[in-house]
Amino acid sequence: MNYKEQNVDIYTRAVQILINNSVDENIDPSIKFFEEKVMVSDGVTKSLGTDGSVIQIGYTDANKLTEFPMVDPTTNSVVGSQTYEQLFASLYSLYWHLATERDIGMAEIEEEGFTVEDAVTEETPVEDDGTVN
Repeated sequence: MNYKEQNVDIYTRAVQILINNSVDENIDPSIKFFEEKVMVSDGVTKSLGTDGSVIQIGYTDANKLTEFPMVDPTTNSVVGSQTYEQLFASLYSLYWHLATERDIGMAEIEEEGFTVEDAVTEETPVEDDGTVN
C-alpha cells in the first residue's frame, strides 16, 4: 500500500433526463440523458460533475420495437426486457397517473372553498418537485 493510498471507484451515471414530446408532427419524440462522473471513496459518494456527455435518441416507427434489457437499479441485475414502444407507453401512462392525482388534489382543495392561490402562500413550504408541505 502506498502512502495515503485510497480505494476509489469512479463511474458514470445519468444525472438528468429530458424527454421531448413535441406536438409538432415534424419533431420525433426523444429522450436525452445528461451524464456525470461520480467518485466513491471510503464510503463517501461525490459528484465530479459533468463533462458534457449526452446520450440522445428519437422515438420513431423505425426503432419503436427495439428491445433493451431492464436493469434493477439496486443490483444492476437484468430483470427483463422492454421495447422503446413499451417505455414510451409507460412514461405516457405515468404522466396521466400523476396529472390525475394532482387534479384530484386540486379539486379537493376547491371543494373546501379554497382556490389554488389560497392554498399556496409565501409561507407555504414548496419542495423542489413542486409538492406543497
